[in-house]
Amino acid sequence: IKHIPSFTSEVKTFLSILMDKNPELFQHLYPVSEDKIVDGSWFQDLDHVCNPYDPLLFLSVAHPDLFLQQHHGLHTSVGNDEHNKGVSNAEVIRQKLRESTSSFFNK
Repeated sequence: IKHIPSFTSEVKTFLSILMDKNPELFQHLYPVSEDKIVDGSWFQDLDHVCNPYDPLLFLSVAHPDLFLQQHHGLHTSVGNDEHNKGVSNAEVIRQKLRESTSSFFNK
């Protein structure tokens, strides 16, 4: 728990960068009123700071064969645009997520 304040700070820093660099995407993911942005209270007004991509990231590391990856030099990405979703079989991925979360929560 002692690490939570620094985690919160890191999340706010990342989201601030996103808000500055891509305000349209930020508003799409985290709808915040302009008033809150101007007065600096936007972070406290968020109802979430995470999106469902995180479990898929971990699943792509554990089971890379389930995803259609694109390689860009040293970087690898999955599902960068609407024409390349990066998922060959959504039901298999849902099943792996259920198995993973079930084994974690049933310990």
